[in-house]
Order: sequence, then C-alpha cells, then structure tokens
Amino acid sequence: MHIKWHCHSIALLKRTVKFFKTSTTREELTVYEKFKFINLWFVLILINDILFVVGSIFKILLEKKHAESSSGNYDICALMLGCGCLFAYIGAIRYIGFFKTFNILTKVLKNAFPDMMRFLLTTILLFWGFLFCGWAVLGPYHIKFRHISTASECLFSLLNGDEMFTTFSATVTENTAVWYFSRFYLYIFTGLFIYAVLNLFVAVILDSYEKFKKNDLEPTSLQTFINECEILDPTRYQRDVRKNLGEAWSFLCESFDCLRKWYTRKSINSRFEFHNSVFDNDNSEETIL
Repeated sequence: MHIKWHCHSIALLKRTVKFFKTSTTREELTVYEKFKFINLWFVLILINDILFVVGSIFKILLEKKHAESSSGNYDICALMLGCGCLFAYIGAIRYIGFFKTFNILTKVLKNAFPDMMRFLLTTILLFWGFLFCGWAVLGPYHIKFRHISTASECLFSLLNGDEMFTTFSATVTENTAVWYFSRFYLYIFTGLFIYAVLNLFVAVILDSYEKFKKNDLEPTSLQTFINECEILDPTRYQRDVRKNLGEAWSFLCESFDCLRKWYTRKSINSRFEFHNSVFDNDNSEETIL
C-alpha cells in the first residue's frame, strides 16, 4: 500500500513540476517543496517493516542452526532488530503529532530543516578545516590527533565542553612553536564553536519556533498556489466531497437494489421448485396406488 501511494505521489510531483515550469507567472519548485509530495513517515515505516521482517527471519535461521552461529551474524541480526525498534518508536511520533499540543517538536524541526541544512553545510566545512589541520600538525605530538577518527571525536567533545583540560595537557613536545600552535589552535576552535556556532544553531531553531508560535511562517510558492485555488473557488472541496458521497450512495443503492432483485428471484425459483417436487411426489403416490 505504501509503494502504491508513493507511485501516485511521484506521478503527481511530475505533473506539478511540469505545470510550474510551463507557467510564466510562477517560480519553479524548490527541493524542499518537492519533498512535500513524499511522505517520509511512510518511507520510515516501510524501512522499519523490512528491518523487522529480515531481522526476524535471520534470527530464526540462527536459532534453528540453518546459519552459522558466529558473533558477526548475531551482530547483523541485532543491528537490524535494534534499528527496527528505533524507527518504530520514531514513527510513533507521527501519531502523537496529530494533537496540536504535542506536535511542537516535529513542526519546528520540519520548518527549520532547510535553514539547519544550509547552516550545517558551512559548519561542516569549517569543522573539516580544523580537523585536517589538527591531524597534520598535532598528530605526531598528541595522542588524540593520531588518526582522523580520534581527532574528529576529540574536536566534537571539545565543542560540547568535554575533556578540555585533558586535551590541552596531552600535547607532548619540546618544540616551542608546536606547543604554542596547539594552544592557539585549541583556543580558537573552542571559542568559535562554543560561543558562535552552537549559539547560532540554537538561534536558527528558535527562529522557526517563534514563527511557529506566532503562526507567521512564510508560505512557499506551492502553498501560495493552493491558497489561490481555494480563494478562487472556496466551495470546491465541499462540492467534490458531496459529489463523491453522492456517487458512493448511488452505488450502494444500486447494489442493494440488484441484491434485492436477485434474492427475490432466487426465493421465487426455490418456491417453484418446492411446489414441483411436492406435485411430483403426489403423482408418484397416485401411480403406485
């Protein structure tokens, strides 16, 4: 059912994109507006079901000794079932979001998602610059910068204010230039990311929250088009609903009428057959007598 729904959504998306491209008075749809045609909740539920089914089958094969009982296979099975549980509980947020007092988190994150992605793109480039610089310069002298992975983990803990003194004191070198560079590098990174990047990231989310709270969200071109259609014909939706209900009611009446005629005809035929059988029995008895 989810696959069929997504096929219809993609077909509608193609027609809408074509309409906006051919229209001279409207702007083309953005990537964020195109994603509105795809319900990501259904995608999440589909992935969740696949993980549960595959993980359960794999678990049964391991229990029945039809697959090798190695730690790697058990890890794969646990990974599938664990991710399935995680996605299942995330999907439960969708049903809580139907209540206006409980959908603040999903609404705010949904509205702030484009700005968050643009902000994170710039932040990731800046983070990578500090990462490769620290790995190249401090790698031979600092245990946390020996590898790219450990250097990334160290910088991520620093921007959250964790293990600062340990990181500063773990530089082992007699080179004064490297020692001063490590101090300058760590001070610049922690100051920039803690006081600027994190606060600006929170400000981006708070801006979306304030707009959501005041109901002052800027409508997209797709929402503007839908609002214009409702303004031109505000009763169109009601008329369509009444028309569909009328067609459904007519279909039910016709079906009931056909069923009633069939039942009446069948009852008449059964009575006729019963009378014929009784008449045949009487004739046979008279013949015997």
